[in-house]
Amino acid sequence: MPPISTSLPHHSTCKCEVCTPFEEPKGTNGSVYPLPPRKSERLESELPDCLSHDPSPDSPGKVTDVDLIMDALAERITVDAEQIAVMGLSIIATLIRKNLDYGSCIFEQGTLSPDVPIDSAIRVRMGDKIGRINTLLSQKRDPHVEESLEDSFRDLAGYAILYLCQRERVSVSGSNF
Repeated sequence: MPPISTSLPHHSTCKCEVCTPFEEPKGTNGSVYPLPPRKSERLESELPDCLSHDPSPDSPGKVTDVDLIMDALAERITVDAEQIAVMGLSIIATLIRKNLDYGSCIFEQGTLSPDVPIDSAIRVRMGDKIGRINTLLSQKRDPHVEESLEDSFRDLAGYAILYLCQRERVSVSGSNF
């Protein structure tokens, strides 16, 4: 299977708010500096259909989430965008690893609290993390357990993602239990 094209022809003509950051920078004399090529290419067969690199037929000219992330990781946008992409993917990778270890219990009714809606249970965990962060920020000594401030913020971001996943499940199924 041939590699996915690294050129994004719709960026050169599209001026929508999604594509605007991809506009090629112009020099003082009006010449266009080409964007650097992507550092790596993926084979089409490596991506599931839902993560196609092709713009959606429903909204031509739009950049897919995968394109945006790949361009950020390839330093085709800004250093900030690359850092955001790396951090976000790191948090997602941790969530997936924990899901493999724990199973999908975060999305199941609690054994000790069967009457508590799942999204409420996730918010309780988020509240616990915020409490942990506040304690770590106010202490003048090292914590007693091996959970850094960074770990707590990563966990909080992970719970936010899980909360949004649960809300999406509720909107599809109509049940929060």
